[in-house]
Amino acid sequence: MTEPSHPSHIARTPWRSFWEKGGWWRAVLATIGYLLLFVVASVVIVKLGHSAIGDSTKNIATDAKAVTVALLLPEVAGALIATAFVASLAWFPKLLRRRPRQARWWMWIAPATMVVAAVVRLIGTKWSEYSGAAVVAILALGILVGYTEELLARGVNVRLLQRGGYGERTVMIASSALFALMHSVNAIGGAKPVEIVVTIAFAFCYGAAMYLTLLVTGSLVWAMVFHALTDPTTFLASGGVDSGTLGSGAAAQVGAWASLIYLVLFVVALFALPRSSQREVTS
Repeated sequence: MTEPSHPSHIARTPWRSFWEKGGWWRAVLATIGYLLLFVVASVVIVKLGHSAIGDSTKNIATDAKAVTVALLLPEVAGALIATAFVASLAWFPKLLRRRPRQARWWMWIAPATMVVAAVVRLIGTKWSEYSGAAVVAILALGILVGYTEELLARGVNVRLLQRGGYGERTVMIASSALFALMHSVNAIGGAKPVEIVVTIAFAFCYGAAMYLTLLVTGSLVWAMVFHALTDPTTFLASGGVDSGTLGSGAAAQVGAWASLIYLVLFVVALFALPRSSQREVTS
């Protein structure tokens, strides 16, 4: 059965009624709204903590204070923004509950690839370049990124798309595209055009893999956990944000192979996932 749009114990408000209707354009609106608030918060935090970041030409990855101000604190703000939005809709019970698993063996390749890639990156990391405080800050950063991005991309956006009546295939494509859009903000940080293009392309394929992870595990929490393995290990191995598929070394090699696997999984999913709506399962 499809759940009622407004359970009796939750007050009906225009705000909640608006978002409960779902639809692709509401998913776009939610994503852009989050990005705008996140960018504003990030700019303010970085400007206030500019002295802690210091020389912009240095590798901030090895400086715990710089990582905290330039990356961790903005992600704290992002997590608070996403949490406040979901809480305002009373959607946490809906998003975090266990859902029926789609036990198709090939879907397990997605989370398995994430684990193997994370292990390879950890092995290839030059640990002598990092202080203990920097490592802790980077790991905390990864946890926050996994929580926030999955809450929005595979939580809020998937729910909005499903409530709009779209089938699994369309939900996977649209939610992955919005996930890729979230990573376009890297352009504000002065990333090179090729880095932005590669990051967005990787984010789309990775987003599809995360959607398959959501389906096969039946839990948004597990999606958050697997996501939290990727960002900090990539950061540590490559020494920079979203640099895991560029350059050379273990991080670049495993990033390239993982990207290829995610792309293949996306193509398989295009043929394997149903077109029909699954609202009775996921509402």
